[in-house]
Amino acid sequence: MLGTILKITLILTLVLLALIGYAACVMAGREDRAMEQFYEKWVREHPEQQDEKPAEAEG
Repeated sequence: MLGTILKITLILTLVLLALIGYAACVMAGREDRAMEQFYEKWVREHPEQQDEKPAEAEG
């Protein structure tokens, strides 16, 4: 009886940890896309503040 309860608890704990990990990855992806959109908007609004890097020489 106790063994069954422990096994079920372990399985539910692992499922909970997997769901937390999945949710963290989803939120990180959303935040990444949002930050990229904010950066692109900022670049369009502030073209004078962009650092122009010289092209690398070949060879």
